[in-house]
Amino acid sequence: RAGQRWSEELKDFIQQADVFQLFWSEHAATSRYVETEWRCGLGERERRPDPYFLRPVYWSPLPAPIPPELQPLHFARLPLSR
Repeated sequence: RAGQRWSEELKDFIQQADVFQLFWSEHAATSRYVETEWRCGLGERERRPDPYFLRPVYWSPLPAPIPPELQPLHFARLPLSR
């Protein structure tokens, strides 16, 4: 809604989620907003007993460049069908 502090809302959603699904793309790789979200997800992952909290996926033939902080995670390819 207009007037919301959207970044704070997203942070709260990530902290309350059972799973944080990170949809990785060329756009996501260059977005400062997405970076803020995956950094929050990484922090939350470290606080939880479930190592599978953060689940990165991509749909292109190869993933967009992955930052060093995310490289230890397995990125799964989700092929899109028409």
